[in-house]
Amino acid sequence: MPRTSTLLACAVATILALGCHSASQSVVSVSLTASPPAPDVTTVTLMVDTVSRVFPTPNGLTASPVVFGVFVGKTGKLDVSAMTPATGGCFYSATGTVEVASAGSSPTVALALVHKCTDGGGGSGSGGVSASGGSPGTGGGGAAGTGGAGPGSGGAGGPGTGGAGIGGAGTGGAASGGAGAGGTGAGGSGSGAAGAAGNAGSSGNPPSLAHCTEYDHNAASNPCDLNMNPPVGNWAVRSVAFAPSAPLFVSGSEDGRVKVWNYSGRTLTEEGHVFGSFGFTVYVAFSPDGTYLAAGSRNIVKVWKVSDWSTAWQLTINNEDVYAMAFPDNQHIVIGTDAKNISWLTIGSPTFTSAVVPSVPYSLAASAASGATTLAVGMSSGDTQLLSVTTAGVFTPIKTIAATSDGTSASGMAFTADGQTLAIGSEDALIRFFKAPFAQQDGAALVVDVSMMNSISALAFSPSAKTLASGSYGGGLDLFDLPSRQSRAQNSSLMFSPTAVAFSPTGTTIGVGEFNCGKIAVCAD
Repeated sequence: MPRTSTLLACAVATILALGCHSASQSVVSVSLTASPPAPDVTTVTLMVDTVSRVFPTPNGLTASPVVFGVFVGKTGKLDVSAMTPATGGCFYSATGTVEVASAGSSPTVALALVHKCTDGGGGSGSGGVSASGGSPGTGGGGAAGTGGAGPGSGGAGGPGTGGAGIGGAGTGGAASGGAGAGGTGAGGSGSGAAGAAGNAGSSGNPPSLAHCTEYDHNAASNPCDLNMNPPVGNWAVRSVAFAPSAPLFVSGSEDGRVKVWNYSGRTLTEEGHVFGSFGFTVYVAFSPDGTYLAAGSRNIVKVWKVSDWSTAWQLTINNEDVYAMAFPDNQHIVIGTDAKNISWLTIGSPTFTSAVVPSVPYSLAASAASGATTLAVGMSSGDTQLLSVTTAGVFTPIKTIAATSDGTSASGMAFTADGQTLAIGSEDALIRFFKAPFAQQDGAALVVDVSMMNSISALAFSPSAKTLASGSYGGGLDLFDLPSRQSRAQNSSLMFSPTAVAFSPTGTTIGVGEFNCGKIAVCAD
């Protein structure tokens, strides 16, 4: 019997011995390879959805596929991960997804394990440099500050001579890590007039992705331990967001907690507030004006006031798991659930309205730029459902876009700030664009080079709509220039695959949620 068949039979036999199999379960076959070869690896932990199994690998793992089987009791798109025990801080891991079409089916997924170590992560960039003052006597303008997270300061005007000097106008630094503040020219000595206010610095460029720093969302009491069989604390951070009007960042994870971070422009520090007890994966979003933070999880949506973190409102949703969420305006939240519902919630109201979509919503984007809110719902079928919804919660279907080439899930979704361009990412490793009124695809699709699994996990446009960030399972973090549709930057050195991406309000920083170990990352120059 071939090696792959033998191991699959043994793996299935092991699970049957545990009494896990029933007529309603499916067996997911996971084909593993390793690069570079790992001949000394003796076990591998497979996780399919929430089912974790440890299998022996007496011959190690190499470029020759080895197949294992895991029984699961759920259908739809399921997350799959493989990980070996850590040795000296290094291990092999891979992530992906598999579509279980129906109970009793036998889908297969291939994962290529890659060698990683836990000491990765780039450092943060240096701060902006203040401009120097104008030369004495002439009251000349100060030079612009160089890029950085902090604003560049305007140059001071030099002293006037004999009362005739005029203070020079300061110029705000153009910061690549944040918008430079307008400088103010200082008055010349004697009777010289004060210099004119400098111009505000412009928002900087998106990050190069050369400097990404990783942090732990996990509680200190529940650290990730990859040496345990199965690993503990091995949570995916499914949702991240920057506050629109405050230096804050939040992460929502499979550990059922929302964690608040201080954001300096380049780095994160723990703010102190952690909202837990959800018991299931949490998705987060800020209101556009930054007044509220919302979190959606199993059976509940909760909203806090950012000013003092008091609870503003919460709503119980019976027997539904939130899979996606958006905050299109300052009073309404929209969620997608595993019951194939898209629901429109009004803060403060005990009731809500819903529209049923054809299949499970895996991604969601909302735009209220044109008055009525337009929703784009990426579904497990591969289609994207477009709907409009009024503030009263009246849904109107617009159209269905067949946005994948092979029927795989539409797993990433984003509108530009003006609502005129929609990007759809899918498991076929393509990103397609549609312009309002979204009648047909706009130009050629972007092809993302993912070396292990052809799956886009998340998309986000920069505030200027000139750059698109993409995360992919098994690949990494990519930036694309929108006018040219060309690759701008790539980072494949994060410890784990990106599951969520978000731009900061200035567009100079990208926040990332990762698939394993409760890791998040911030990329800034």
